[in-house]
Amino acid sequence: MSEDQSHDLYQSIFEDLIIEMGQAGYFFLGEMDDPQSGDRLIDLESAKSIVDQLEMLVEKTNGNLTGTEAELLNGTLTNLRDRLADKIDDQENSRDKSS
Repeated sequence: MSEDQSHDLYQSIFEDLIIEMGQAGYFFLGEMDDPQSGDRLIDLESAKSIVDQLEMLVEKTNGNLTGTEAELLNGTLTNLRDRLADKIDDQENSRDKSS
């Protein structure tokens, strides 16, 4: 395999990884149906773990990504971080109303 082919393969694998992590994050935020049950699960701890992992990838890959890779990673992280904050706010507001 040539160097260009390896680079293209690794770029594709990296992008797939970020997309899969994003999907897992949205799943744990209750924004995707469970494919087996059809239910929506909210697991903020697991969603936070995905956000933490994406933050680590941003830190560890700083300066080593193509523009497309960096945009995908940063966009996915920003979207998940914002949705997580919204879910935490919603949860806290629900607790305040029930008190």
